[in-house]
Amino acid sequence: MKIRINGNEREFKGSTVMDLFEVAGYDPKRSAVEINGSVVRRSDYGEHTVNEGDVVEIVSLVGGG
Repeated sequence: MKIRINGNEREFKGSTVMDLFEVAGYDPKRSAVEINGSVVRRSDYGEHTVNEGDVVEIVSLVGGG
């Protein structure tokens, strides 16, 4: 299926938000996800399904000083 991740259209063969992390290379413990304008709770990453045409934003937290 085709989805848009952080503004780029991508082919996605997974089914859940957790699968997105494997494809996109982000750490689920340090990232926040929004799908179609709604924030996905971290506790729902394994169950929340991703559908054809979804618009996904993944924000990764970076520490430093």
